[in-house]
Amino acid sequence: MSHEVYKINDPPPKKVPFKLLYITRSKYDHGWHSTSHTHNFTELFYIVQGKGSFLLPNQEIPVTKNDLIMINPNIEHTEKSNTRDFLEYIALGIEGLAFSSSEDDKFPIGLYQFHDDSTNILFYLDKLLDEVKKKSRSI
Repeated sequence: MSHEVYKINDPPPKKVPFKLLYITRSKYDHGWHSTSHTHNFTELFYIVQGKGSFLLPNQEIPVTKNDLIMINPNIEHTEKSNTRDFLEYIALGIEGLAFSSSEDDKFPIGLYQFHDDSTNILFYLDKLLDEVKKKSRSI
């Protein structure tokens, strides 16, 4: 199992209503133990490789490569990897952000599939990871 977390400590250059708390890239294998948890911020997960699911108290949502999962604050969840095609994802923790839809004021979790733009999305997420890695090494 590999897991890298890079904390964002710099204040934003101007006043914005949200703050990037962290970005992480994780790849799970047989050593991953899934634990249900909550956060007081939103998490965005972009599935880089593999298959798995996100578990909510009353729902299991299957995910695969190029899916983007949005989990609103205070929603109990955990990730579960497929045992043959291990889940790898990039996750962002964002404070001050929550998603809603026209039918529901706030929904617990959203799933969007990116197939045409997947190269661009992964490029920018990797660039963000590279920038944060370089900054953490210089501290």
